[in-house]
Amino acid sequence: SDCGSLPTTHAAAQFAGLCALSKAIEDTGTVSTADISAALKDMELDEFYAKVSFDEYGQSKQPFLILQSPVTTRSGTIARRTIVYPADQAHVRAFVFPKPTWAQERCRFQSSIAGEACSRRGKCSKTGTCVCFEGWAGSSCSVRMLQTTTAAAEPQPFEIVFIALGIFVGVLLVLVVLRFVNRRRNLRIQTHKQDLERAIADRAEAAQQKLTAQLHYLGCSRHEIEGFVTSSRKMQNE
Repeated sequence: SDCGSLPTTHAAAQFAGLCALSKAIEDTGTVSTADISAALKDMELDEFYAKVSFDEYGQSKQPFLILQSPVTTRSGTIARRTIVYPADQAHVRAFVFPKPTWAQERCRFQSSIAGEACSRRGKCSKTGTCVCFEGWAGSSCSVRMLQTTTAAAEPQPFEIVFIALGIFVGVLLVLVVLRFVNRRRNLRIQTHKQDLERAIADRAEAAQQKLTAQLHYLGCSRHEIEGFVTSSRKMQNE
């Protein structure tokens, strides 16, 4: 056609309505509204559009066609207007409700390849833009992206052995260091206790306070220190 597209069913329905009006005027031989209305109610006119007839309310008995575009079927997407209702006249049985937004419809047409939206490499969002699958980019998902990341290599058996051996050696070294530190602490505590015994024997109060503080610093409890001091003094008195 001159408009670049085929006429819709609406244009055919309007033409059929004019044909029915012309037939009613011919049958009644008048342009009286009441006479023409009565003729239309009783009319059954076969036209290319359909059999034109009207109900008691003056409404067409011919059901209106419902078109959807595009229509998705099991075999793919048909990127054109398609009759989906009524069922006896439907080209495909794929009535879609609710329909996608106009932005999604526009996206599907503009990015369609063989009826598939976003070049078959993405999906149309509600805002009308293509959301591309991994590895693809562009307004229609037609640009392949370079793979810049690689999967991490799985550790080899010998690497697992070395890691386990390193953990074992590290734990062993920690235990050795802790044992050495604890032994050195015990030796210092024993030395301070001996010095404290001599300070008690010499009745050197300043030395006693200093050694008591050092024992407390090394982790001896106050109760333990007081018990040691008491027992030492008893031994000296005896």
